[in-house]
Parts: sequence; structure tokens; C-alpha cells
Amino acid sequence: MKRSFCVKAPFRSRPRSSYSSPKSSWSQRRRRRSFLGTAFYGQRDAIDFFQSFPDASAQFHNFRVDPFQPNRVWWTVRGNGTHTGRALPGSDAELVFGEPTGLQFENPPQACSLTFNDKGQVTKFTIGYVMDRMVGNTGGMGGFFGVLWRIGKGFPFSEGQPYAPSTGYWLFAQVNRLFAQLRILLAKDEAEKRRLKEAMIDVPAGNLEVS
Repeated sequence: MKRSFCVKAPFRSRPRSSYSSPKSSWSQRRRRRSFLGTAFYGQRDAIDFFQSFPDASAQFHNFRVDPFQPNRVWWTVRGNGTHTGRALPGSDAELVFGEPTGLQFENPPQACSLTFNDKGQVTKFTIGYVMDRMVGNTGGMGGFFGVLWRIGKGFPFSEGQPYAPSTGYWLFAQVNRLFAQLRILLAKDEAEKRRLKEAMIDVPAGNLEVS
């Protein structure tokens, strides 16, 4: 069973007479939007996620209109589920998810949005921007990447793996820690040492640890 949701545009559309684009240009744009829409739904429906994760829930919540961009609607998604279903033989889902593992995933909270034009049509769809990678058990990743990593099918490239700091960032963290300790060492009295210790921010240099 397919699951879907819709969001109504938070504004009125302009009357058709206010558009002065030539008919040919409008027709070309319409064909392009139709093609892009077909491609989007084709990619979305290529893998039957709920066949492999029958109890999955997206947990959509906190819908709100952007106060600075009123033609944009934001919401938050978390999501959890258990890999207990068997994908259809020969399907893309079988290739991606493999045999059921019985493992449960819990995604971190992610920000999503829809942007509308003056006709109330969607012009941009953003999804999967992780808000707190320390939440959940998917390596700090959202969407398919996090789920696949959780069941042992993570992609080999860096975007499909848990966050790992670069060498430059690791060096920055070490230098930051060194200077903080040096300031404490050179403090003129115990009161200043205590104040510096309380104010010190320790920049993490290690990888994300997920249980």
C-alpha cells in the first residue's frame, strides 16, 4: 500500500490573465514540468520501501510556513521501522535491501520543505537535512543512506557512511584544545583558571559513535 501526504499552498494563486508568457513558452515549460514530475515519481516508486519495512513510519510533524519566505512550507521527519519484509524477487528493492535482517532503524530528525510558485505548484522539494546526527542509530544519516547503513548495506562512498572529520578539521580541533589549555596554564590566579575551564568549548575531533 502506498502512503502519501499533501500540503496546500499557503497563498492564493494569481488569475491566469496576469501571466503574459507566450503560448509556446508556456507549453514547453508544461512539458518539462510533466517530464520532471514523471521522473521524480518514477524514482520514488522504483523501490517498494514498505514491502521490506512493513511497520515503517515517517513520523511527519511540526508543519509550519516559513515566516521569511511565505511560499515555503517546512516540516520535520524522523522515521523508524524494522527490516522484516521480503522484497519481491528480482526487484530493485531485493537488490538494495537483500534478505530481511530483523534490524530496526531510527532516523535522526530531518528538515524538509516544499516551495510553491504563484500558481500553487511545487517548484522545489528538499528533504533529509539532518538536524541532530547524534539521535538515532543510523550513523547520523537520514533517508535511504541511514537505513541502508543500519542494515549493513551502506554505500561505499563517504556520503553513504557516518560522518568522519577531515584531517584539516582534526588539526583545527587539536590546536583549539592546545591553546585553551595554554590559556588556563598562564592564568594569573585560580579564579581566572576556574573561569576559563568553565568557558572552554572542547571541539570534538573524533568520529560519531553510534550504538
